[in-house]
Amino acid sequence: MSPNPFQHYFTIEKAGHFDYSITDNLGVVVESGKVENNKILGENFTSGFYVLTLSDNTRTFKKQLN
Repeated sequence: MSPNPFQHYFTIEKAGHFDYSITDNLGVVVESGKVENNKILGENFTSGFYVLTLSDNTRTFKKQLN
């Protein structure tokens, strides 16, 4: 993922199909969807603390974005 820390958007560079969700510091989902390969996310977010969750049929990955 780049850029990190979070600066108005970020790019996921991951081959394959997966679901994603982004939650804010209160745990509210602010964006979610499905991704095929690469995707730019969070283009309209303000600076702050977010958690990105990626999942496929077998694994779940969480990453703090701030």
